[in-house]
Parts: sequence; C-alpha cells; structure tokens
Amino acid sequence: MTRHQETPASIPRGTLTGKAFKVTCIQAIGKGSSVFLPMAVATWFGAGGDTDAFFLAFSLIACVTDFLAAIAESALVPHLVARLKHPDTLRGFVSHLARWLTVALGVTAIGLWVGSGWFLTQAVRLDAASAAVGRQ
Repeated sequence: MTRHQETPASIPRGTLTGKAFKVTCIQAIGKGSSVFLPMAVATWFGAGGDTDAFFLAFSLIACVTDFLAAIAESALVPHLVARLKHPDTLRGFVSHLARWLTVALGVTAIGLWVGSGWFLTQAVRLDAASAAVGRQ
C-alpha cells in the first residue's frame, strides 16, 4: 500500500494518539505562557498610554492570528487532504494558494498600517503621542 492509499484503519492508532497528545501539550504551554506576557509588560513599564497601545496591538494581532488559524483548520486542511489523493494537481493548488495569500496579506498589512493611526486616536481615544509610537 502506498502512502497516498492509506486508510484511517491502516494508520497505527498509537502514533496518531501520541502526536495529538504532543500537539495538545505544546498548545497548552503556548496558551498558558501567554498569561505571563501582559503581567511582565505591566510590571516592567507600568500603566500608561504606551502600555495600552502595546496591549491593543498585541490583542489585534492575536485576534487576526486566531481568525486565520480557524480558517486554515476548517477550510484549507480539508482541501489539501483532498488534493493529496490527486498529487498531480497539488503543486498548482499550493502555488495558486500562495499567490493569493501573499496578495491578501499584503493588502491587509497596508490597510492596517494606514488605518492604525486613525483607529488608535478615534476608537480608543489615545493621545496623539501614544498613537504615533513607531511612526517616527
């Protein structure tokens, strides 16, 4: 039986369970350690506009990352698994996907960079000096 013709019944169960357990432990360590970053930053820098701007930026990035991870998990992985059944179309699909993701991420990054100053001053009501951090 080749690698592309394996069925779920032919995959050793212990291997899949062990890998799932390892991934779960790594995710738990990563999520658990994210609790300490805000405490360390607040202790080191204290309360203020700069710290608030950092937490806002950190939260926005975490939100976008979680959103993209959910999309990849629920939409992208099933398509890639389906393409593994037809390896001749996999390379074209991945290059097409990489092209569109590059364009989408570039447009998103430019939009966030252009709109961040307005967002920080209007929606969050930070002072102008705190909103301009990193734009000098």
